[in-house]
Amino acid sequence: MEYKKKKLCLPGDIVGVIEEFIPSKNVYQENYNLRSKVIGTASFDFESKIVEVIPKSMNLGIPKVNDEIIGIVDQTQGGIVSVRILEINNKPVHSQFIGLLILRSFAGNVGPKIVLKLGDLIKAKVISLTNNLIHLSINDEKYGVIYTKCSFCGGDVQVVGRRIQCVDCKMVDERKLSSDFGMFKKH
Repeated sequence: MEYKKKKLCLPGDIVGVIEEFIPSKNVYQENYNLRSKVIGTASFDFESKIVEVIPKSMNLGIPKVNDEIIGIVDQTQGGIVSVRILEINNKPVHSQFIGLLILRSFAGNVGPKIVLKLGDLIKAKVISLTNNLIHLSINDEKYGVIYTKCSFCGGDVQVVGRRIQCVDCKMVDERKLSSDFGMFKKH
């Protein structure tokens, strides 16, 4: 099996298997899988068969207005989306902050338009810290979903026009895609 350096490795991501590599720094074994302990880049020494994860520098602060975040959609209800923040200004955070995103219906459409779903990895901007809540926005073309899977079968997706389509089951789904969509690879 051939491995390449990853752009980003999240905690719990599989970075190898015990039959091929020995776990080293920031890697733990779970059954036969080797998983990352931290957010960082997986590094493989093919001669000595060692895998380690080189952590990204961590951001200890809380988000400020105008910061850009990357997060995972944790919950959606009635147009309010809860986002677990993983990075602030491209630096991973130690604590797990939650940001709120309020989705508005688009003019001319009947009913709310679904633009984000559970598990989507998104890029957003912090627009307010009112009432000790982190308010987020995806109202710019660079903000929105940067990585997702098919919400029906879990397969990989491709962009078709302004929507996504599953390459396996061919289901077409609505998302608010970032201009960076497709540049982030989780695996």
